[in-house]
Amino acid sequence: MELRGVERGQSYEYCQILSELGRCLNETASKCHANVRFHALRVYKEKHWKNHRCDSYTFGAEGSTTSCPLWQPIHDHSRLRYCALFGHPHLRKFDGEFQACERQGTYPMLNNRYFTIQVTYLAFNDQDTSSAITSITLLIKNHTGCAVQTQYEAGVEDPGLATTFTDGRDYVGDYEHKSVELIHHSDSYVEIKLLYVSSEIRIRRQGPYLSVAVRVPDRLANEDYDGGSPHQLCVDGCSGSTIPLAEALRSPIEYSKCIWQTMTLRTPKELAIERCRTSNLTDHFFDACVFDLMMTGDEKLLKLAEFSQHDYRALYLPRLSHHELRQDLAIYDALTIKPFTNCRRRKPSSAILTASCHFWTIIIVSLIRRLLVCCNV
Repeated sequence: MELRGVERGQSYEYCQILSELGRCLNETASKCHANVRFHALRVYKEKHWKNHRCDSYTFGAEGSTTSCPLWQPIHDHSRLRYCALFGHPHLRKFDGEFQACERQGTYPMLNNRYFTIQVTYLAFNDQDTSSAITSITLLIKNHTGCAVQTQYEAGVEDPGLATTFTDGRDYVGDYEHKSVELIHHSDSYVEIKLLYVSSEIRIRRQGPYLSVAVRVPDRLANEDYDGGSPHQLCVDGCSGSTIPLAEALRSPIEYSKCIWQTMTLRTPKELAIERCRTSNLTDHFFDACVFDLMMTGDEKLLKLAEFSQHDYRALYLPRLSHHELRQDLAIYDALTIKPFTNCRRRKPSSAILTASCHFWTIIIVSLIRRLLVCCNV
Protein backbone atom coordinates (compact mmCIF):
# COMPACT_ATOMS: atom_id res chain seq x y z
CA MET A 1 0.00 0.00 0.00
CA GLU A 2 1.45 3.37 -1.07
CA LEU A 3 1.62 5.76 1.90
CA ARG A 4 2.91 8.75 -0.11
CA GLY A 5 5.28 9.73 2.72
CA VAL A 6 2.51 9.69 5.32
CA GLU A 7 3.34 8.02 8.63
CA ARG A 8 1.03 5.41 10.08
CA GLY A 9 -0.94 6.91 12.93
CA GLN A 10 -4.02 8.85 13.93
CA SER A 11 -4.06 11.59 11.32
CA TYR A 12 -6.37 12.87 8.62
CA GLU A 13 -3.85 12.02 5.89
CA TYR A 14 -3.38 8.39 6.96
CA CYS A 15 -7.10 7.85 7.43
CA GLN A 16 -7.73 9.31 3.97
CA ILE A 17 -5.39 6.69 2.50
CA LEU A 18 -7.29 3.98 4.38
CA SER A 19 -10.54 5.41 3.02
CA GLU A 20 -9.21 5.20 -0.55
CA LEU A 21 -8.01 1.64 0.11
CA GLY A 22 -11.45 0.67 1.38
CA ARG A 23 -13.13 2.12 -1.70
CA CYS A 24 -10.69 0.27 -3.96
CA LEU A 25 -11.29 -3.03 -2.15
CA ASN A 26 -15.03 -2.60 -2.40
CA GLU A 27 -14.91 -1.83 -6.13
CA THR A 28 -12.82 -4.95 -6.86
CA ALA A 29 -14.65 -7.28 -4.45
CA SER A 30 -16.50 -9.19 -7.18
CA LYS A 31 -13.23 -10.13 -8.91
CA CYS A 32 -10.98 -10.63 -5.90
CA HIS A 33 -13.15 -12.09 -3.15
CA ALA A 34 -11.45 -15.50 -3.53
CA ASN A 35 -7.97 -13.96 -3.21
CA VAL A 36 -6.22 -14.41 0.15
CA ARG A 37 -4.28 -11.14 -0.16
CA PHE A 38 -7.54 -9.28 -0.85
CA HIS A 39 -8.99 -10.48 2.46
CA ALA A 40 -5.73 -9.74 4.29
CA LEU A 41 -5.86 -6.15 3.03
CA ARG A 42 -9.50 -5.84 4.11
CA VAL A 43 -8.63 -7.04 7.64
CA TYR A 44 -5.63 -4.67 7.72
CA LYS A 45 -7.76 -1.73 6.62
CA GLU A 46 -10.56 -2.37 9.13
CA LYS A 47 -8.12 -2.91 12.00
CA HIS A 48 -6.18 0.31 11.34
CA TRP A 49 -9.37 2.27 10.67
CA LYS A 50 -10.63 1.32 14.11
CA ASN A 51 -7.30 1.65 15.96
CA HIS A 52 -6.65 5.14 14.58
CA ARG A 53 -10.23 6.35 15.09
CA CYS A 54 -10.76 7.31 11.48
CA ASP A 55 -14.50 7.62 12.10
CA SER A 56 -13.75 11.03 13.61
CA TYR A 57 -12.77 12.41 10.18
CA THR A 58 -14.97 13.33 7.21
CA PHE A 59 -13.68 12.83 3.68
CA GLY A 60 -14.96 14.34 0.47
CA ALA A 61 -13.42 11.78 -1.83
CA GLU A 62 -14.82 11.31 -5.31
CA GLY A 63 -17.54 8.69 -5.35
CA SER A 64 -18.45 9.23 -1.72
CA THR A 65 -21.96 8.19 -0.73
CA THR A 66 -22.36 11.33 1.35
CA SER A 67 -24.52 12.49 -1.57
CA CYS A 68 -26.91 9.60 -0.95
CA PRO A 69 -30.16 11.05 0.47
CA LEU A 70 -30.46 8.88 3.57
CA TRP A 71 -33.91 8.58 5.07
CA GLN A 72 -34.09 10.12 8.51
CA PRO A 73 -34.21 7.69 11.47
CA ILE A 74 -37.80 7.04 12.49
CA HIS A 75 -38.41 8.09 16.09
CA ASP A 76 -42.17 7.63 15.82
CA HIS A 77 -42.18 3.85 16.22
CA SER A 78 -45.82 3.61 15.17
CA ARG A 79 -44.56 4.27 11.63
CA LEU A 80 -42.48 1.08 11.60
CA ARG A 81 -43.64 -2.28 10.26
CA TYR A 82 -42.30 -5.72 11.15
CA CYS A 83 -42.59 -9.08 9.38
CA ALA A 84 -40.99 -12.45 10.15
CA LEU A 85 -41.01 -16.05 8.95
CA PHE A 86 -39.67 -18.89 11.09
CA GLY A 87 -40.22 -22.47 12.15
CA HIS A 88 -42.99 -24.57 10.58
CA PRO A 89 -43.09 -21.87 8.97
CA HIS A 90 -44.94 -19.35 11.11
CA LEU A 91 -45.57 -15.93 9.58
CA ARG A 92 -45.98 -12.59 11.31
CA LYS A 93 -47.48 -10.14 8.78
CA PHE A 94 -47.03 -6.37 8.73
CA ASP A 95 -50.55 -5.93 10.11
CA GLY A 96 -49.71 -8.04 13.20
CA GLU A 97 -51.59 -11.19 12.17
CA PHE A 98 -49.85 -14.52 12.80
CA GLN A 99 -50.37 -17.46 10.44
CA ALA A 100 -48.97 -20.98 10.07
CA CYS A 101 -48.34 -21.53 6.37
CA GLU A 102 -49.07 -24.89 4.78
CA ARG A 103 -48.34 -24.30 1.11
CA GLN A 104 -44.85 -25.18 -0.12
CA GLY A 105 -42.87 -23.41 -2.81
CA THR A 106 -41.00 -20.16 -3.51
CA TYR A 107 -42.65 -16.82 -2.76
CA PRO A 108 -41.73 -13.14 -2.43
CA MET A 109 -41.83 -12.20 1.22
CA LEU A 110 -41.48 -8.50 0.41
CA ASN A 111 -40.98 -6.68 -2.88
CA ASN A 112 -40.45 -2.93 -3.25
CA ARG A 113 -38.42 -0.56 -5.42
CA TYR A 114 -35.33 -0.91 -3.20
CA PHE A 115 -35.08 -4.62 -2.39
CA THR A 116 -36.80 -8.00 -2.64
CA ILE A 117 -36.79 -10.86 -0.14
CA GLN A 118 -37.69 -14.25 -1.57
CA VAL A 119 -38.09 -17.45 0.47
CA THR A 120 -38.48 -21.12 -0.34
CA TYR A 121 -40.07 -23.51 2.12
CA LEU A 122 -40.34 -27.22 1.43
CA ALA A 123 -41.20 -30.45 3.25
CA PHE A 124 -38.72 -31.95 5.68
CA ASN A 125 -38.49 -35.37 7.32
CA ASP A 126 -40.56 -36.74 4.38
CA GLN A 127 -43.75 -35.25 5.85
CA ASP A 128 -46.02 -33.49 3.35
CA THR A 129 -47.51 -31.26 6.00
CA SER A 130 -44.39 -30.20 7.87
CA SER A 131 -42.30 -27.69 5.95
CA ALA A 132 -39.51 -25.29 6.77
CA ILE A 133 -37.57 -22.50 5.08
CA THR A 134 -34.83 -24.02 2.92
CA SER A 135 -33.48 -20.87 1.24
CA ILE A 136 -33.61 -17.08 1.55
CA THR A 137 -32.55 -14.60 -1.14
CA LEU A 138 -32.20 -10.86 -0.59
CA LEU A 139 -31.86 -8.83 -3.78
CA ILE A 140 -30.76 -5.23 -3.27
CA LYS A 141 -31.66 -3.19 -6.34
CA ASN A 142 -29.57 -0.51 -7.97
CA HIS A 143 -30.31 2.95 -6.60
CA THR A 144 -28.21 5.79 -8.00
CA GLY A 145 -25.85 7.28 -5.44
CA CYS A 146 -26.85 4.84 -2.70
CA ALA A 147 -26.64 1.20 -3.77
CA VAL A 148 -25.52 -1.04 -6.59
CA GLN A 149 -27.36 -4.26 -7.35
CA THR A 150 -26.13 -7.06 -5.15
CA GLN A 151 -27.53 -10.20 -3.60
CA TYR A 152 -27.34 -12.23 -0.39
CA GLU A 153 -28.18 -15.93 -0.36
CA ALA A 154 -28.73 -18.35 2.53
CA GLY A 155 -29.45 -22.06 2.10
CA VAL A 156 -29.74 -25.02 4.44
CA GLU A 157 -27.24 -26.97 2.33
CA ASP A 158 -24.51 -24.41 3.02
CA PRO A 159 -22.16 -25.06 5.99
CA GLY A 160 -23.12 -21.72 7.54
CA LEU A 161 -24.50 -18.30 6.70
CA ALA A 162 -22.41 -16.46 4.10
CA THR A 163 -20.06 -13.74 5.33
CA THR A 164 -20.56 -11.48 2.28
CA PHE A 165 -22.93 -10.72 -0.55
CA THR A 166 -22.53 -12.97 -3.59
CA ASP A 167 -20.17 -10.46 -5.24
CA GLY A 168 -17.80 -10.52 -2.25
CA ARG A 169 -18.85 -7.19 -0.74
CA ASP A 170 -19.84 -6.78 2.86
CA TYR A 171 -20.97 -3.19 2.46
CA VAL A 172 -21.98 -0.69 -0.22
CA GLY A 173 -20.66 2.86 -0.28
CA ASP A 174 -17.57 4.35 1.32
CA TYR A 175 -16.30 2.67 4.44
CA GLU A 176 -17.02 5.76 6.53
CA HIS A 177 -20.38 6.43 4.83
CA LYS A 178 -21.99 3.05 4.24
CA SER A 179 -25.43 2.90 2.69
CA VAL A 180 -25.69 -0.89 3.02
CA GLU A 181 -23.89 -2.97 5.64
CA LEU A 182 -23.69 -6.72 6.22
CA ILE A 183 -22.72 -7.75 9.75
CA HIS A 184 -21.78 -11.42 10.07
CA HIS A 185 -22.18 -12.13 13.78
CA SER A 186 -21.70 -15.89 13.41
CA ASP A 187 -22.39 -18.79 11.06
CA SER A 188 -25.95 -18.77 12.42
CA TYR A 189 -26.74 -15.03 12.52
CA VAL A 190 -26.39 -12.28 9.91
CA GLU A 191 -27.69 -8.73 10.09
CA ILE A 192 -28.13 -6.60 6.96
CA LYS A 193 -28.81 -2.88 7.28
CA LEU A 194 -30.12 -0.81 4.38
CA LEU A 195 -29.28 2.52 5.97
CA TYR A 196 -30.45 4.67 3.07
CA VAL A 197 -34.05 3.45 3.50
CA SER A 198 -34.04 2.87 7.29
CA SER A 199 -34.58 -0.88 6.89
CA GLU A 200 -33.06 -3.93 8.57
CA ILE A 201 -33.10 -7.66 7.80
CA ARG A 202 -32.00 -10.42 10.15
CA ILE A 203 -31.34 -13.97 8.98
CA ARG A 204 -30.78 -16.82 11.41
CA ARG A 205 -30.07 -20.52 11.22
CA GLN A 206 -30.47 -23.43 13.60
CA GLY A 207 -29.35 -26.75 12.14
CA PRO A 208 -31.44 -27.33 8.98
CA TYR A 209 -33.83 -24.45 9.72
CA LEU A 210 -33.71 -20.80 8.63
CA SER A 211 -35.61 -17.73 9.74
CA VAL A 212 -35.85 -14.18 8.43
CA ALA A 213 -37.13 -10.96 9.99
CA VAL A 214 -37.49 -7.54 8.38
CA ARG A 215 -38.30 -4.08 9.73
CA VAL A 216 -39.20 -1.27 7.34
CA PRO A 217 -40.84 2.18 7.43
CA ASP A 218 -44.58 2.01 6.81
CA ARG A 219 -44.25 3.70 3.41
CA LEU A 220 -42.25 0.70 2.16
CA ALA A 221 -44.68 -1.78 3.68
CA ASN A 222 -47.59 -0.08 1.92
CA GLU A 223 -45.84 0.67 -1.36
CA ASP A 224 -47.65 -0.38 -4.54
CA TYR A 225 -44.49 -1.30 -6.44
CA ASP A 226 -44.66 -1.20 -10.25
CA GLY A 227 -48.39 -0.57 -10.16
CA GLY A 228 -49.26 -3.89 -8.57
CA SER A 229 -46.83 -6.14 -6.72
CA PRO A 230 -47.03 -9.91 -6.93
CA HIS A 231 -48.35 -11.77 -3.90
CA GLN A 232 -46.20 -10.86 -0.87
CA LEU A 233 -46.24 -12.93 2.31
CA CYS A 234 -45.70 -9.91 4.57
CA VAL A 235 -48.72 -8.15 3.09
CA ASP A 236 -51.06 -10.87 1.83
CA GLY A 237 -50.14 -13.78 4.09
CA CYS A 238 -50.26 -17.43 3.07
CA SER A 239 -53.15 -16.81 0.66
CA GLY A 240 -55.68 -19.19 2.18
CA SER A 241 -53.21 -22.04 2.57
CA THR A 242 -52.94 -21.99 6.36
CA ILE A 243 -52.96 -24.50 9.19
CA PRO A 244 -55.82 -24.05 11.71
CA LEU A 245 -53.28 -23.41 14.46
CA ALA A 246 -55.73 -22.55 17.25
CA GLU A 247 -57.73 -25.73 16.66
CA ALA A 248 -54.56 -27.81 16.33
CA LEU A 249 -53.33 -26.49 19.68
CA ARG A 250 -56.73 -27.21 21.23
CA SER A 251 -56.86 -30.79 19.92
CA PRO A 252 -53.38 -31.79 18.71
CA ILE A 253 -54.00 -35.54 18.71
CA GLU A 254 -57.10 -35.16 16.55
CA TYR A 255 -55.15 -32.87 14.22
CA SER A 256 -52.32 -35.41 13.98
CA LYS A 257 -54.84 -38.15 13.22
CA CYS A 258 -56.41 -36.01 10.49
CA ILE A 259 -53.11 -35.19 8.83
CA TRP A 260 -51.01 -38.31 9.35
CA GLN A 261 -53.61 -40.93 10.29
CA THR A 262 -51.79 -41.47 13.59
CA MET A 263 -52.52 -40.56 17.20
CA THR A 264 -48.82 -40.08 17.93
CA LEU A 265 -47.32 -36.72 18.94
CA ARG A 266 -43.55 -36.39 18.74
CA THR A 267 -43.62 -34.45 22.04
CA PRO A 268 -46.59 -34.76 24.45
CA LYS A 269 -48.62 -31.57 24.73
CA GLU A 270 -47.91 -30.88 28.42
CA LEU A 271 -44.19 -31.49 27.96
CA ALA A 272 -44.10 -29.15 24.94
CA ILE A 273 -45.89 -26.46 26.96
CA GLU A 274 -43.39 -26.81 29.79
CA ARG A 275 -40.36 -26.70 27.46
CA CYS A 276 -41.60 -23.54 25.71
CA ARG A 277 -42.54 -21.90 29.00
CA THR A 278 -39.09 -22.64 30.44
CA SER A 279 -37.56 -20.95 27.39
CA ASN A 280 -39.51 -17.75 28.27
CA LEU A 281 -41.49 -17.77 25.05
CA THR A 282 -44.76 -15.84 25.12
CA ASP A 283 -47.90 -15.20 23.09
CA HIS A 284 -47.73 -16.28 19.44
CA PHE A 285 -44.09 -17.36 19.73
CA PHE A 286 -45.16 -19.64 22.57
CA ASP A 287 -47.94 -21.09 20.38
CA ALA A 288 -45.52 -21.67 17.50
CA CYS A 289 -43.02 -23.37 19.78
CA VAL A 290 -45.62 -25.73 21.29
CA PHE A 291 -47.02 -26.67 17.88
CA ASP A 292 -43.58 -27.31 16.34
CA LEU A 293 -42.43 -29.43 19.27
CA MET A 294 -45.61 -31.53 19.28
CA MET A 295 -45.44 -32.15 15.54
CA THR A 296 -41.67 -32.62 15.09
CA GLY A 297 -40.04 -33.08 18.49
CA ASP A 298 -37.06 -31.04 17.24
CA GLU A 299 -35.51 -28.76 19.87
CA LYS A 300 -33.80 -26.70 17.15
CA LEU A 301 -37.21 -25.25 16.29
CA LEU A 302 -37.58 -24.19 19.93
CA LYS A 303 -34.28 -22.30 19.69
CA LEU A 304 -35.39 -20.68 16.45
CA ALA A 305 -38.60 -19.50 18.14
CA GLU A 306 -36.46 -18.01 20.94
CA PHE A 307 -34.31 -16.06 18.47
CA SER A 308 -37.38 -14.95 16.50
CA GLN A 309 -38.94 -13.57 19.66
CA HIS A 310 -35.65 -11.82 20.50
CA ASP A 311 -35.57 -10.15 17.06
CA TYR A 312 -39.21 -9.11 17.40
CA ARG A 313 -38.52 -7.44 20.74
CA ALA A 314 -35.33 -5.78 19.50
CA LEU A 315 -36.64 -4.46 16.20
CA TYR A 316 -40.27 -3.63 16.91
CA LEU A 317 -41.00 -1.40 19.90
CA PRO A 318 -44.74 -0.98 19.14
CA ARG A 319 -45.15 -4.55 20.40
CA LEU A 320 -45.11 -3.10 23.94
CA SER A 321 -48.63 -1.77 23.46
CA HIS A 322 -50.30 -5.08 22.71
CA HIS A 323 -48.28 -8.04 23.99
CA GLU A 324 -49.77 -10.14 26.80
CA LEU A 325 -46.83 -12.30 27.95
CA ARG A 326 -49.13 -15.33 27.80
CA GLN A 327 -47.51 -18.72 28.51
CA ASP A 328 -50.42 -21.14 28.29
CA LEU A 329 -53.08 -22.32 25.83
CA ALA A 330 -56.10 -21.46 27.98
CA ILE A 331 -57.49 -19.04 25.39
CA TYR A 332 -58.12 -22.00 23.10
CA ASP A 333 -59.99 -24.10 25.68
CA ALA A 334 -63.30 -22.45 24.81
CA LEU A 335 -63.07 -23.53 21.18
CA THR A 336 -65.76 -26.00 20.20
CA ILE A 337 -64.26 -29.37 19.37
CA LYS A 338 -65.20 -30.14 15.79
CA PRO A 339 -63.87 -32.82 13.46
CA PHE A 340 -61.05 -31.51 11.28
CA THR A 341 -62.08 -31.16 7.66
CA ASN A 342 -60.10 -31.58 4.45
CA CYS A 343 -58.12 -34.39 6.04
CA ARG A 344 -55.62 -35.82 3.63
CA ARG A 345 -54.38 -39.35 3.76
CA ARG A 346 -50.73 -38.57 3.86
CA LYS A 347 -47.93 -40.81 4.91
CA PRO A 348 -46.62 -40.20 8.41
CA SER A 349 -42.95 -39.46 8.85
CA SER A 350 -40.40 -42.26 8.79
CA ALA A 351 -39.87 -41.77 12.53
CA ILE A 352 -43.57 -42.32 13.21
CA LEU A 353 -43.69 -45.34 10.90
CA THR A 354 -40.63 -46.80 12.61
CA ALA A 355 -42.17 -46.31 16.06
CA SER A 356 -45.43 -47.89 14.90
CA CYS A 357 -43.66 -50.89 13.37
CA HIS A 358 -41.60 -51.32 16.51
CA PHE A 359 -44.76 -51.28 18.64
CA TRP A 360 -46.52 -53.96 16.58
CA THR A 361 -43.37 -56.08 16.44
CA ILE A 362 -43.30 -56.18 20.24
CA ILE A 363 -47.00 -57.13 20.37
CA ILE A 364 -46.61 -59.93 17.81
CA VAL A 365 -43.49 -61.35 19.47
CA SER A 366 -45.28 -61.31 22.84
CA LEU A 367 -48.27 -63.19 21.40
CA ILE A 368 -46.03 -65.81 19.79
CA ARG A 369 -44.22 -66.40 23.08
CA ARG A 370 -47.52 -66.86 24.92
CA LEU A 371 -48.70 -69.29 22.25
CA LEU A 372 -45.50 -71.31 22.55
CA VAL A 373 -45.85 -71.46 26.34
CA CYS A 374 -49.47 -72.61 26.10
CA CYS A 375 -48.53 -75.34 23.65
CA ASN A 376 -45.53 -76.37 25.77
CA VAL A 377 -43.28 -75.99 22.78
